Amino acid sequence: MPPTGQRAPSAVALRAVIEAAGQVCHMWRKREMEFHLPLSLFEEAVSGDESRVAMVRIALSGGGDQKFTELAPGCTPSGEKLRGLLARHVTKQNLEAELRELLGL
Repeated sequence: MPPTGQRAPSAVALRAVIEAAGQVCHMWRKREMEFHLPLSLFEEAVSGDESRVAMVRIALSGGGDQKFTELAPGCTPSGEKLRGLLARHVTKQNLEAELRELLGL
């Protein structure tokens, strides 16, 4: 799925930080990262709030042609909370096939 518009300023800033540290950073022209994360991650992120979980379900069932944050506002974790959730919910085995292929896993 193609990107939904301009890259988010936070994504551009993150890329600058990664490259300033001497690392390589690729910004693929794919769906936003949130569309690749498992529902369980979002369920924990919103503390099981059923209305917010319902928004996430709708967002994840779409084609990625809209911004995730517009479909499920306030449901995307960040920073330390996101790192913890990723460690608990994302493994090579449950990573979406499209991402596994892109990452060569």
